Amino acid sequence: MTESKNWLVKFETPAFLGNSEQQGQWRTPPFKALLREWWRISRLKALEYDFRRLRDEENKLFGTAADGPEKKSQKSNARLRLSCWDDGTCRDVKTRLNPYRVDSGGHPANPGIYLGYGPVQQDEQRAAIEPEPGPSRVTLSVGIEGGGDALDEAIRLAHWFGTMGSRARNGWGSVSFTPSPDNPLRVNWLGDFSKLTAAKLRDYLRPWRECLNNDWPQAIGEDDEGQPLVWQTTPENTWIEWEAVIQELAKIRIAINKVIPPASDARTPKSRNLLSYPVTNLEVYDWEKHREHNETIPQVRIPSQLRFKVVRIGNQLVGQIVHLPCRVPDHEINRIHASTAGIIAQEIDLWDKVHKKLNDKTLNLVRLI
Repeated sequence: MTESKNWLVKFETPAFLGNSEQQGQWRTPPFKALLREWWRISRLKALEYDFRRLRDEENKLFGTAADGPEKKSQKSNARLRLSCWDDGTCRDVKTRLNPYRVDSGGHPANPGIYLGYGPVQQDEQRAAIEPEPGPSRVTLSVGIEGGGDALDEAIRLAHWFGTMGSRARNGWGSVSFTPSPDNPLRVNWLGDFSKLTAAKLRDYLRPWRECLNNDWPQAIGEDDEGQPLVWQTTPENTWIEWEAVIQELAKIRIAINKVIPPASDARTPKSRNLLSYPVTNLEVYDWEKHREHNETIPQVRIPSQLRFKVVRIGNQLVGQIVHLPCRVPDHEINRIHASTAGIIAQEIDLWDKVHKKLNDKTLNLVRLI
């Protein structure tokens, strides 16, 4: 028996959820990936950050495909169903953002292109899912075989921090969840349950320097005072249009990038490369695409540890940033023949500077309390 809970789902910014033809479409696989990501963070502290225990629980809940005799495949106990699989209708993202400009290297730039690159640049060919107040709101049914509430915390974390689709870490596909009228969580959720406060994140925090011991995100970063590394635009800076919030997030991204000056040495990564990679006009030779033994070695991609999101509070929209710290993947460190200790030291210096910048009052951000 599968016990299901229904959630009303909507996007606050255009969502580039690609189907097989790379066109925006409501689909369940991205939702499963989203809940899986935040489920890990909801469970890791209770499992003492033991990835083996986490993997065992994850396989039981989400299933696994085994290709050897020692392990057996397991079907997923999680069941997801959408009320529709409609195509996206938003094809004018770049046009809608044209009146909004940011200063990028002394040149006015469309903030959507700065934060969205390809998906926004090609918006006439690639449709996104329309954000609120458009017609795009569907019901997502989430069930666990045999019953249970294993995904409730993951949904709450996804509601607070989750984004989906291409360029999701830059704020695109900012998704929100609301219990449907038949969901037993609705009363508490519409009261205080869904409101984000620092106290509600206690079970998901870890000192950010400790997080750099792993090359995968396992927690929300915690500063030296035990507070979450979460920032929001100030109460005085709220908007009704998502375009205005994207513009503000683009300004913040530009300010962060300027904290780390560019360097010309292309053989070893500099701090700017560790913030995210690739970086225009700042390539690391061994992280680029090469051919070896008739095989192509792909270009390295290091996603940003900062997650941007557009969040609705009442009738207003705010920008939000959360830091999920982790070091550069080990196989990428090996590719440049660097030491893990050296990369971690670089990252500590980098993130000290980024945190200081985000705390700078000139960015009009406030820390979550």
